Amino acid sequence: MARARFWHFAAALVPAAAAMAIGQGSAGPEAIRLLEPRDPWWTGVVTFAISVEAPPADPVRDVEMFLDGGWLGVLARPPWRVEQRIDGPIGPHTLQVLARLRSGRVLSRRFDVSPGALHEEAGVDLVLVPAVVAGIEGEEVPGLTAEDFVVLDEGRPAPVVSLDADPAPAHLVIALDRSGSMERRLPFAQAAAVASVAALPAGTDVSVLGFGETVSTLAPWTPDRRRLSFAIMSPSPLHEAHTALFAALERSFDLLREQPGRSALLVFSDGEESLVLDEMQDLWLERLTKRARAEGVAVNAVLYGVPGGDNPLVAIVRATGGLLIASASGTRRLRDAYAELRADLAPPYVLGIAPAPDAAAATWRRLEVTLSEPARARGNVRRARPGYLAP
Repeated sequence: MARARFWHFAAALVPAAAAMAIGQGSAGPEAIRLLEPRDPWWTGVVTFAISVEAPPADPVRDVEMFLDGGWLGVLARPPWRVEQRIDGPIGPHTLQVLARLRSGRVLSRRFDVSPGALHEEAGVDLVLVPAVVAGIEGEEVPGLTAEDFVVLDEGRPAPVVSLDADPAPAHLVIALDRSGSMERRLPFAQAAAVASVAALPAGTDVSVLGFGETVSTLAPWTPDRRRLSFAIMSPSPLHEAHTALFAALERSFDLLREQPGRSALLVFSDGEESLVLDEMQDLWLERLTKRARAEGVAVNAVLYGVPGGDNPLVAIVRATGGLLIASASGTRRLRDAYAELRADLAPPYVLGIAPAPDAAAATWRRLEVTLSEPARARGNVRRARPGYLAP
């Protein structure tokens, strides 16, 4: 395996299922089925292949597999197939499969095998909740388990059914406002964007967009920081007087939706939209906010202007639980904010909870994440996903 990862599952969450033939699953419109291996003796080089059935309007975004708590890989497109060598005597094993849908929903299914028998546990929708935990001095707090976290869903306890203690970094889109209103501020915004790239976790895939009256790709997906910095500092068409902020947000969401795993957006702008008519801006903002929440995208922004209540960029940052950084706050605040962003992109923990069964579809559910009383002696939750749209 390329890197060690550990995903802890609370087995008591779902009722034990009876033994099933390999390849069987639920007959509903959404199902994860095990296609290979076709026998219950997992030893040597084993191919794990699955199929995922999802609604046509909400296709599979990526599939992640774990064997006995160890990470097998994340797949961005079918076939959903990985190989793994299993050494030692034939014994019991657990395969956990997570399938993320385009809407942000996560389906899961667990396959338990013992010599001669395969057992499946019914899949559940999961909401993934990144959580940043820090000690009293700001240090990392390793070694926490699912039992150490307390999650409240609209004030009611939500059991933590899974815990990823070493998640892969999120994908990030940087959107740089290069319109006429940013002419005097653009050099500072470019320098701040380059600094943000330098602060990213190693291996983070980033795409850079520039926007004025139109939206253009300055750098396609790459982890190459030097290439990203050159793209950010490239000359800009400042003759574009208007600002297509909403179009830039939508284009950013489109790019992030194509990538596997978690995602985030960082915007450098004065936060104004000048192409959409004033009477239509609330409708646009509502639609974009709903999409960001549904797809689990945190919108972060370095704001070059006054963070007023009618600023659309400020509104969507606050609605998605992102970081809002005032450019006038100084170099130290920017440095601290980038450290927070780095932690958000590669948080030490990602919790999995089941959505509330009685929640009305497409309603916003507010989450609160804390540590249990015994774990509070080690630190506290600095940041966590603020909520989710009920499926």
